[in-house]
Amino acid sequence: MQHYALIPELVPSPLFHKSVHDLFNNDRRWRHIRDSTRAEADNHCSACSTQANPHCNEVWKYRHDGEIGVAKLTAFEILCRDCHNAHHIGRIIALRDRAILESVLAHLGKVNGISPKETMALVDAALKSHAKRSKKSWTMTVAPELLAIYPDLIVVNTGPTVVYRPNQ
Repeated sequence: MQHYALIPELVPSPLFHKSVHDLFNNDRRWRHIRDSTRAEADNHCSACSTQANPHCNEVWKYRHDGEIGVAKLTAFEILCRDCHNAHHIGRIIALRDRAILESVLAHLGKVNGISPKETMALVDAALKSHAKRSKKSWTMTVAPELLAIYPDLIVVNTGPTVVYRPNQ
């Protein structure tokens, strides 16, 4: 299996607007996480290494083998604006702007050193995964080691007490 520096990943629909960034509403808690992550990475994008336009990205692992999926926040990373757009390609597709989409696809292909056809296959796989995940209900957890660093994340660590259901 090929290793990619940058993989598009779409958040399951039931978890839209449940990110740490959204929940903390860009307040001091989010700024602390963002600034700490930027300092640790020296503002370098984890995918392409540029220092231009650093964005703090939440790294979630999705386990969806049971009746209710579990979204686990495992880390924060720095992605440049272009890599962040490619990672969250669903937001770019929703813009319905062909020029922006083509630019993001070109960047995704360049970072991964793959052809346009391979880039589209990577995006198609992400869209299929998103469609499957979006049909499930989800809970959210935070990795214990991350919670130890950022105790304010306890508000995200709802576990089985809160279930986000798909819109029917």
